[in-house]
Amino acid sequence: MYFHFRTEIVKLEKQVANERERYQRNTRSSQPILSQPPLLDIECKLTGANQDGWQEIDVTSAVPLDMVFLYCATKLELQSDTTAVLSLCHSQDNTTDLLATVRCQAGTRHLNVRVRHLKDTEYRGDEAQRLLLYALPAGAPRVARLITLLLPVLPLYSQHEDPEVAEKQNRTWCLLRISGGFSVAEITSWLATALPQELPRPATTIVFARIHAMLGTILICRYQRGSAIFKSDNVTTIAILKDVVSQCSFTKGIRVDFFVDVPKNTVLFSFNRIEEQFMREYQKKKELDLLRCLRALDLDSTITEEICPHLCEEYKTILTMAVDSEENFIEFVDIVMQWYINYGVLSLHGAVKEAEKSELRLFLQGCNIEQIKETISF
Repeated sequence: MYFHFRTEIVKLEKQVANERERYQRNTRSSQPILSQPPLLDIECKLTGANQDGWQEIDVTSAVPLDMVFLYCATKLELQSDTTAVLSLCHSQDNTTDLLATVRCQAGTRHLNVRVRHLKDTEYRGDEAQRLLLYALPAGAPRVARLITLLLPVLPLYSQHEDPEVAEKQNRTWCLLRISGGFSVAEITSWLATALPQELPRPATTIVFARIHAMLGTILICRYQRGSAIFKSDNVTTIAILKDVVSQCSFTKGIRVDFFVDVPKNTVLFSFNRIEEQFMREYQKKKELDLLRCLRALDLDSTITEEICPHLCEEYKTILTMAVDSEENFIEFVDIVMQWYINYGVLSLHGAVKEAEKSELRLFLQGCNIEQIKETISF
């Protein structure tokens, strides 16, 4: 009896060894003793933001996907394409974590998810966030693949420009000069936390330029070992880059020195460049406010039946217009406020007082152009 059991055990051990060897040949397992599930073959790309601030996550899998889970320590706006159903899992407490599930249709191998920071989220340069993506295949083995995506701090600097052409433009340049014991590879990795898409490969000297997709402001980067110069006509961009380099160098234990030069009235010059955009967005906001009031009266049917002939043509046009959003105007207000605050921090003017902030915000919300320009003229 003992010999019979012993023979069965040896046979089973041999069968397990043969099965493990065959399994490991068909997978990517590097362990001679343990059986590991195959690594899910997935390509994942994160694009730079468009004018509305949306970044696109492009997921391509070699096998059909069942579900994709997304987690981030900061709340985000998400949209998925028509091949999937997006569900947000709201936290039971008041934490800012985001957990979302994307359920794919049968046979889905390609998926697009759009992501954007919330407009009311304070997103500073030393708070770069990581988005964790767990892709679960539809077939066996049911083992998810984890992909970590770094959300850049300045996602809207997604358009490329010739640095020589950019530098010749008539703009009011803010300057950030950095020196320290860093290598080209190190400062490139620091910039990768701030700017979208791939950066130039490390070389002796690197020069490139980016354009803000919404504002049209320019960022020119020029750096080499131990030295870097950043120029922009957007004072907030300079402030955020300073935060990024400061935080990254502190984490690495590298000492760096900063020199900042912010021209006088740079906020006024920047506002002059976006003044027409600002006024257009304010007009859209007013029309949207009026649209809400008209729709609250439930006049849609009476307009089509011409039962309300006394309504002016302008109101009729507004009533039939497509529903828009006032988010852009709110964002423009916040952008100008940040210019004003960051100028005070980086220049010799000093920190802006709360009363001055409140006054400027009221002028911006009311689109009082003369008062705005008078306030931001230092």
